[in-house]
Amino acid sequence: AEPVLNTATPGNAQVSLSWSAVTGASGYKVYYGKASRTYNSPIDVGSAKTRIINNLTNGTKYYFAVVAYNAADQGVYSNELSATPVAVSAAPVLNTVTAGDKQVTLTWAAAAGAAGYKIYYGTSPALYGTPVSVGNTTTSTVTGLTNGMTYYFTVSATNTSGESARSNELS
Repeated sequence: AEPVLNTATPGNAQVSLSWSAVTGASGYKVYYGKASRTYNSPIDVGSAKTRIINNLTNGTKYYFAVVAYNAADQGVYSNELSATPVAVSAAPVLNTVTAGDKQVTLTWAAAAGAAGYKIYYGTSPALYGTPVSVGNTTTSTVTGLTNGMTYYFTVSATNTSGESARSNELS
């Protein structure tokens, strides 16, 4: 029987695959290539039902399929899924932090490839609490701060491949 390829999740120069088990299968082979149904040599992954395909080119679309096998035979290709690996975003540049009443407004330059941003801040340089995700914007206001206290801020960019390095720090 053919497995069902459930996910093809892009990352930085990689794609993570997962598929359903096939009754009677002793193992699986992963096929992939840069054109639909045109695959490179298979990767035998044994009885695993997940695999990360590494060393892919960011920005290039890849097509994936899985085949189940046992001692008697090899099955047919699964459904095909495609994914395009994406590089981790570049680090943003924090331009300004403007103090207000119990708040600070930050602005930063957009980072190439960013789908969102995280703000890190704390009361000591380079020591931050849990980041605040702010979506795909280049301005955000952090509220609930204590007037008269110095805060240190940095920003990172995020996308499906992960999180960038942090920006410069401003206080």
